[in-house]
Amino acid sequence: MSSAQEGYMALKAGMEISLKNFVEKCIVCGRCLEVCPVFSEPKLELAGKEPAAVMEKIVDLLKGGPPSEEVYRMAYGCSMGCTNICKPACPEGLDLQPVFMALGHRLREEGEGLPPLSFHHAPGHRYGFGHIFGDLQMKSSEAPWLKEAPSEPETVDVVLFVSCVAQGMPHLVLESIEILRRMGIKFVAIGARDLCCGIATFMTANIEEAAKVSEKYVSTLSKFGANKVVSICCTCSFWGNTMLPQILPVPFESLHITEFLLHNIDKLSFTHPLDKVVAIHDSCTQRQLGKWDISRRLLQAIPGISLVEMEHNKEHNICCGAMTDTNFPGAMDARHFARLDEAMAAGADVMMTVCPGCQQVFCAYENKYPFEIKNAVTLVAEALGIHYEDKLKKYLAGVDAEQLLNEAIEYVEASDLSLLEFRNVLPGYLKKHE
Repeated sequence: MSSAQEGYMALKAGMEISLKNFVEKCIVCGRCLEVCPVFSEPKLELAGKEPAAVMEKIVDLLKGGPPSEEVYRMAYGCSMGCTNICKPACPEGLDLQPVFMALGHRLREEGEGLPPLSFHHAPGHRYGFGHIFGDLQMKSSEAPWLKEAPSEPETVDVVLFVSCVAQGMPHLVLESIEILRRMGIKFVAIGARDLCCGIATFMTANIEEAAKVSEKYVSTLSKFGANKVVSICCTCSFWGNTMLPQILPVPFESLHITEFLLHNIDKLSFTHPLDKVVAIHDSCTQRQLGKWDISRRLLQAIPGISLVEMEHNKEHNICCGAMTDTNFPGAMDARHFARLDEAMAAGADVMMTVCPGCQQVFCAYENKYPFEIKNAVTLVAEALGIHYEDKLKKYLAGVDAEQLLNEAIEYVEASDLSLLEFRNVLPGYLKKHE
C-alpha cells in the first residue's frame, strides 16, 4: 500500500470516527433539514417529507441500514457548503458536512450509482465540463499551458495549475498567465484532463484511485521545483493546502490565485481604473477557512473600485449550490435568483466571484440582470489592461445547443470529440439554464 493510500485510509478512518460521534449524539429531531434550502426545493422531491423521518433514515444508513431514495437525494443534493445554516440549527451543534460526504461513500459501497450528470465535474471524464467547454472555445494545440511535465523541466518559482473547471473557462487561464508574466514571475502553467488534486475521486468513495490521482498530481507539480502552486480553482487550493499534506508528503504550498496576487500586490501596476461598484460572492472555501478578507483587500487595491456588501456575506455567505445543480438540474434556481437579487439590491455594477464553479453557475444569468458577473481574475486583468473574451457566459445564456455548435464549429472540428458527441452531451449542460 502506498503512502497516499495509507493517508486516504487514515482520512476515511477519521471520518468514520466523526460519524460514530454523530450517530451517538444525533437526536434525530430533523431541525437541520427544516432549515436546509436543498431539502425544501421541489425538484428534489423531498419537500413533502417529514424532516425527522428523513433524518432517521440517514442515521439508519450510517448504522449499517439499507439505502433509501430520500437519503440518496439528500446525499447528492447537499451542496457541501451550507454548514453555516444547518450546524447552528442542530441542538447538539453537530457538523453535517462530513456526514453527507460519508453518505455518498456508504451509498457507493451499497452499489448505488452516482447521479446521471455527475460526470460534469469528474476530472478526466471524456465528457467533463473542462473537456466539453474547453474544446468549444480553444483548440488544444493553441492552449498556452503544458499538458504534462517534461522529463527534465526547468526550475521555476511558481506553478500555475490549470484545473478541470478552469479548462472550461480558458479566458481565466489566459488572463492568469498574462498577469503572472507582467508581474515578472518565473512560472510554468500546466493542466491536463486527468491531472487532479484527488478530492473529486475521494468524494466518490474510490480510495485507491484517489491515492493514484493525488500521487500523480504531487509528483508532476513537484518536478518544477517550485515552492508554490497557484490554482485558479478554490477547491484545488483548499484540498492542496489543508488535506493533501495529511495524506502524503507535499513539497509545495498551495494558494488560490487571489491570495498569491495579494501577497505580491507590489508587483501589480494597475493602469486602468475600473470605476465599478463591486459586490463579492464569497466562495465556500473562503468561508470555511475564514479568508474572505483576501478578495476584499485585493479589490481595494484596484483603482476606481467601490466595494459593497450583499445581505449575506463573509461567514454568512450563501453557497451557489453548484454541486446540487449538477446532480439535480434546476433544483437551485430559487437560490440563484435570490443571490443575484441581493447583488442588485446592493447597487452593484459587477457581482464578483472568486471560485470558477460559482462563476459557471451565475454567469449564465447575466442577461437577466443590470450588472455584470465576473471572476476576480478578470477584474485584476482588466485593471492591468488585459482583455480576453468570456465566451462561456454567452454560451450558457444562449441555451440553444445547435446554435452554439454552429458558432463554435471551427473548434468542434479540431476537438477529439465528434459533433455527434457534442450534440448528445451538450443539452445536459444547457438545460438547467433554460
